[in-house]
Amino acid sequence: MTHERRTPPTRRCKRNHGFTLVEVLIAVAIIALLAAVLVANLSGARQSSYDTVAKTCANEISTAELLYKTDNGVFTDDFGSLDQDAVPTCNKPGVTVNFSSADATSFAATVKHDRGRTTFTVTQSGVQ
Repeated sequence: MTHERRTPPTRRCKRNHGFTLVEVLIAVAIIALLAAVLVANLSGARQSSYDTVAKTCANEISTAELLYKTDNGVFTDDFGSLDQDAVPTCNKPGVTVNFSSADATSFAATVKHDRGRTTFTVTQSGVQ
């Protein structure tokens, strides 16, 4: 008895040599979504950094006012009268300092960065 070997019928294998249009569009949509989230987070971080600059300036003004009072017996409402070495952050671009009052016992000022969100109030009691 002889055994014949049957060969299976030949099939043409269809091989994919790339991505389909749908797959490419889904990948592009996912990348666009991730980019949008990243940009939004970076924008918030940048504004927070501007607020940090303004708050640092407010703390420097508080310290500089106490030094001024120690030397002169009163607080000042003139930013130029403060020791400029004690307030380096306040001289950065975009930082706005406004004094509203000053006398022998108190002072009040506001500090804001042009690109920040928060306005800080500085008094003899500290920064709010």
